[in-house]
Amino acid sequence: MENQKCGSIFDIGFRTLVEQSSEAIVVFDTDTGRFVDANTKALHLFGLEREALYRLGPLDVSPPTQPDGRSSSKVANEKIQQALSGGTPAFEWKHRNTAGDDIPCEKRLVRLPMAGRNLVCASITDISERLQVEQALVRLERLRALGEMAAGVSHNLNNILVGVLGPAQLLQETTDDPQLLLHAENIVASGRR
Repeated sequence: MENQKCGSIFDIGFRTLVEQSSEAIVVFDTDTGRFVDANTKALHLFGLEREALYRLGPLDVSPPTQPDGRSSSKVANEKIQQALSGGTPAFEWKHRNTAGDDIPCEKRLVRLPMAGRNLVCASITDISERLQVEQALVRLERLRALGEMAAGVSHNLNNILVGVLGPAQLLQETTDDPQLLLHAENIVASGRR
């Protein structure tokens, strides 16, 4: 009787941990290719009700191809086999919600030991925000590099102009020839602009 209570408490505690996880968690049967369990976060990620999710499998909530260009079914079969062999593959994956939006994710698979069934648990983290921040940082770094390059060009151009303005100003101060004076004033005015 006490073991049953502990098992029951463990089951309740485990379910609470899964439901409160910051990650979407799904369990699917590799023989049927269908989901058999999911936490609320997974339902929200895919935009599905629980009963609807149980009629689907991982490929039904994924685009046909993945970011590396390979077909989703090929990559999924490879990663599932790794998990069934005792590995814990971690990889980037794109899922697709019911609105048709692709969601970049990090995914980790692990085989669940259950007699007579081939179950795999997947924990899924939506990395959309992280990728947006990374892209913003890349753009910022490019702008910074462009700013440094512009400052260098400006400095070099200023050095060249000093070499032109100095003699033109000297010519302005020392010439009596009106034609040379006009040219010198044009050079100084253009250089200052």
